[in-house]
Amino acid sequence: MSIALAIVASLLAIIGLLSLSKATSGVGLIAFACFVAILSRLAQAQAQHARAFPPEPAPEWKPSPPARPFTILEKIVAFGLIALVIGAMAFKMYWDSI
Repeated sequence: MSIALAIVASLLAIIGLLSLSKATSGVGLIAFACFVAILSRLAQAQAQHARAFPPEPAPEWKPSPPARPFTILEKIVAFGLIALVIGAMAFKMYWDSI
């Protein structure tokens, strides 16, 4: 991404440099030199950062242990909650139809 932005910035700087008049060409050359210096400093900082902080290897993936099966009590509670929700919905539909 930073390379793409640097290319776009370079193209815009060149277009700006070419669109200068003769009276402002000196200032434009100084500005273009500053732009090139900034780009080179960014490239140097990126290389230094890559040397100082090398990427860490990804941790090994370990599969999780298999889930325990539901107990009979958990199944009864889940079925009861589902029945309660269905009953409440049916009651609401009945109540709205009255």
